[in-house]
Amino acid sequence: MWQAALRRRAGQLETQRLLAEELWSNGRPLAAADVLHRFVQEHPTDLHAVLRLTEMELEIGRTQAASDVMQMGVRLDPDHPDVLRIKAQVEERQGDAEAALATYHRLVQAAPDDLAARLCLADLQLRRGHPDCAAPLLRSVVEHPWVTPAQRTRALTLLGEAYAACQRWEAAADCLSHVIDTPFEPTAEEWYRLAKVQFQCGRLEDAWASAHRLLDCQPDHSGALRLVEDLQSRQPVEIQPTGFRSEAPCHGEHAPGQSPPGTL
Repeated sequence: MWQAALRRRAGQLETQRLLAEELWSNGRPLAAADVLHRFVQEHPTDLHAVLRLTEMELEIGRTQAASDVMQMGVRLDPDHPDVLRIKAQVEERQGDAEAALATYHRLVQAAPDDLAARLCLADLQLRRGHPDCAAPLLRSVVEHPWVTPAQRTRALTLLGEAYAACQRWEAAADCLSHVIDTPFEPTAEEWYRLAKVQFQCGRLEDAWASAHRLLDCQPDHSGALRLVEDLQSRQPVEIQPTGFRSEAPCHGEHAPGQSPPGTL
């Protein structure tokens, strides 16, 4: 039906856009990109279509095609925040971290309230081994009045990692404790990160409480089991047998730092 509509109204721009999106949403990404590619060839100054095609090519995994289309957007409006954002994503996918860093810096300057851009920049700084550069960006996200709960949780997680990389264990533990206290259900890895930094800063009872929660969720977690062995070697703690599952849920009534009854 869409193809028939396109044949009848091939000159109508909105029909071609809708066809591409319909194909995309129905699991035909290659066909969707082909439709939008033809549209962009006919209308090379349509920035929205250029950016959407770049996103499609990236998601499909055709990085070089995404780069070629992205260059069209750069020529149209090199300082547009959406152009900078997709440009940085393409550069990351190409493995050019230095170029991506420079582009993310430009994006943060062009759109200072774009918290997603700050998170991307901070994440890349962390992966590049510069936690001292990432930390101020992440604190600015956490303290921003427009931050969403999901952005705040992500920023606190990354900030905890940045502090841990700088061996600021107490600050890392505080950040990751806030992650556990958010409305989102903590994952096994979040409990594990928290337990590790609590262990590093000597908060052994807190570390055991977090490790216990983790083993409730995932009894065979190898990192948690090694951490439990380290905790047993540091203080006399009564550890439940491997595979033991308490009745407490992963995100229950005991706050991080409090030991479930009968485990210490």
